[in-house]
Amino acid sequence: MNKHIAMGVINITPNSFSDGGKCLDTEFSKTLIDKFLNLSQLEGIPLCLDIGAESTAPFNSAVTIDEEWERIEKYFLPLLDKVSFPEEAIISLDTYKAEIVERFIFNTQNQSFKIIWNDISGKLDSSVFDLLKKYPELDYVYCHNLCPSRGLSCSHMDYVNIDLTSNDLSTYFKKALDIIKDADISINRIIFDPCFGFSKTLEQNYELLSNCNDYVECHDRWVLGVSKKSFLQALVKSESKEHRKQESESFHQTILSQWMKVFPNKNIFYRVHDPLVFSNAKKSQIFI
Repeated sequence: MNKHIAMGVINITPNSFSDGGKCLDTEFSKTLIDKFLNLSQLEGIPLCLDIGAESTAPFNSAVTIDEEWERIEKYFLPLLDKVSFPEEAIISLDTYKAEIVERFIFNTQNQSFKIIWNDISGKLDSSVFDLLKKYPELDYVYCHNLCPSRGLSCSHMDYVNIDLTSNDLSTYFKKALDIIKDADISINRIIFDPCFGFSKTLEQNYELLSNCNDYVECHDRWVLGVSKKSFLQALVKSESKEHRKQESESFHQTILSQWMKVFPNKNIFYRVHDPLVFSNAKKSQIFI
């Protein structure tokens, strides 16, 4: 089993902070997917894509189920006929709406790829357990988000615990494990994500990066992603937004390399926008 897998971000939104709607061009998306496909072949890892049809950046408004599904139907589903997805491919759906996941499962019944629900809501409610029980092949990403309800997922920066520490994350995820076991769901289907940037101050993101051992030890499967995050860009002293993005990817590569070295026995999806960053991080482990 491959323990470290690149999770390629495909944002089919008009207002993503990271790519500004570039993936609304299906040819652009296909080229990007081909790059991740090439990475998977070179590194001997499964192709994994994280598809997001709603920007959850706090400055964007939430969209309806129909709006979100329309983007998937228009900008991603046609790619299934243009890209040769390997049998072991993984499609992660970045959505807090269970209805989107179920529609996707129904509309891709003839596909062989595995589906993961990447739920940024931080809510272990009936919609989660009902879907996991109905579809036993579906895996689930449980994220750290302090918003009070699923519908307020995009307003996560309105709900910040100023005293949050890495030990709090450990407690948060250990409690989730108990709830999941009580619901009679195998923890082998569960993936945790500290969700850097969500319900966290700038300083808390840095602290959680520095002390990730405190919480990663509690479970085997994780999504870790800091690609193009604003708190990394804040480390770059430049007036140019593009320059800050570029330089922050250097920090990102170093962080990935460190994680790969520190967590060799954990099963980790590294959420990345650029496959080259993942590839270079693997190569540079020897120097860290």
